[in-house]
Order: sequence, then C-alpha cells, then structure tokens
Amino acid sequence: MSEPNDDASVLAGFEAAPSMTFVAQGEQLTVTAVNAAMRAGFPREHMVGRTLREVFPEIAGQRGFELYDRVMETGVPVAHREFRFEVYRGTPEVVEVYVDFSISPLKDDLGRTAGVVCEVRDRAGARAPGGRGSRRSGGGEVRRGCGPGPDVAGRDAA
Repeated sequence: MSEPNDDASVLAGFEAAPSMTFVAQGEQLTVTAVNAAMRAGFPREHMVGRTLREVFPEIAGQRGFELYDRVMETGVPVAHREFRFEVYRGTPEVVEVYVDFSISPLKDDLGRTAGVVCEVRDRAGARAPGGRGSRRSGGGEVRRGCGPGPDVAGRDAA
C-alpha cells in the first residue's frame, strides 16, 4: 500500500476521479495531465503536451478559452453550471453538450498562477430533448481515438 500523499497515491486518485479532470500549465496552457474520465468523455489523440487551443479547437468563439485566460490572469477560480458547448465527442459530428465545470488556478511555489485545473461533469440531457445532446454537422478537423499513452506529462499510462 502506498503512503498517504505520495506521488503514486495522488496520481491514482487523480486517475480514478469520477469527474473529467485535466491540468494545463504555462502561458499557452499546455495540457500536462488528463484523467481516465476525461479521456473517455472527450476522446482525443495525444492531449498531453498540446495546448488547449490545439486539443479543443472547436470551442473557439464559445467563451471557453476566455474563461481559462481569466483564471490565468486573475488567479480567481470560475465555475459554471449547465454551460453549453458544441464539441467533438469521438464522432465526426459536433455534439451540443451541457456541462458543469470549475477552473481553478494552479499556483507555483511563489504563489503565482502557473496553470489551471479543470473539473468537468457532463449534464447529458439537462436541456436537450430526448435525454442526449442534439447533433449537427460540423466542420473542421475531427480527432478520434483515445488509445493508451501518456496521461500525465513525463509518465506513461498503466
């Protein structure tokens, strides 16, 4: 059994968390960690090591990036309920989803905001008729698949 708060315990807890969770760091918000729920909920190839804008290009113009930037600039967390996004969920079509999410600042040793931790909970059926998000045809690049690979920068998935 691992010691409390050691790296293996923290990583195991992050990986097993039921909420879709990821960490992004630096000015460009490069994804450095993605848990299993996030990989399953938003199947993308190679999320770790890429910027949020590269991983989720379809959320441009939907206020998503502006919220991350605000947390980076102010160091103040934000949270929203039933926030509507149009995203790819492992299919060729853009899907309308409603999510509850929080974006919290990740502080460095000097107390400066060095990144963000984002926790997302799917609100499938919260507003869409029939219990699922509505679909519409989308454009742009489609990224599918979420095979094994690094889910934390510098570590391989088990």
